[in-house]
Amino acid sequence: MNPAYAWSSVRRSHGQTESLVHSRSVSSETADIATVSAFSGLPESIDFFVWAFVAVAVLPQTAFAALGSTMGLLAGLAVWALAYPVRGLASRFFRSGHGPAEPVRLIGARMVLALSTAAVAFVPGAGHGLAAVAVVVALRVGQGVGMGGLVHPETAESREGRALGWVFGAAMGLVAAVGVTAALALSVPWQDYLAWGWRYAFLLALPINLVALFADLRSAVQSSERRGLALVSPAS
Repeated sequence: MNPAYAWSSVRRSHGQTESLVHSRSVSSETADIATVSAFSGLPESIDFFVWAFVAVAVLPQTAFAALGSTMGLLAGLAVWALAYPVRGLASRFFRSGHGPAEPVRLIGARMVLALSTAAVAFVPGAGHGLAAVAVVVALRVGQGVGMGGLVHPETAESREGRALGWVFGAAMGLVAAVGVTAALALSVPWQDYLAWGWRYAFLLALPINLVALFADLRSAVQSSERRGLALVSPAS
């Protein structure tokens, strides 16, 4: 056999092996990022769907009952949507480098989100009029600030994993929100659900956000590791 041909074959085989190992390493890293991202975003996904139902089915018949069915529905949807422009502004603020260091920011933002969500369960009843509306709006703004503070550094390597995590987290959030809402709505008479039954779903924010906090910190560790590798690789 021609020695040059044999050496070329060995080099091609070695290159294919390295490519396969690198591919498996990237796939494993992507799966890890996706898992962490899914659990980190799970509370937001559940909140999205639970709040959507409350805005459509509960608030028009309670806090906004005096506005009539159509205007009450629009007011409920406006309160539901309020958190998302607030999240965008808060996210831009933190992405610009303001605020505390990443672990402190993640812990603080997660606590703000968890407490603002759980506090919805204790808002005054419809009999308190504008005071109840003001409390709901303030808590929704607090949720937006908390969500905006949960920004993670994104790189080309992490983008695919975060996209997959967003899909999985949204799917899990939809299933969990529908299950919890249906269980609460069907377990008590509708008038009791409107009075107090819907509130229990928001209390779940405390344990769910605790789990998500560990995912946030794991994500911070992953980002730190990727930054470390990026600094080391040019020297190697």
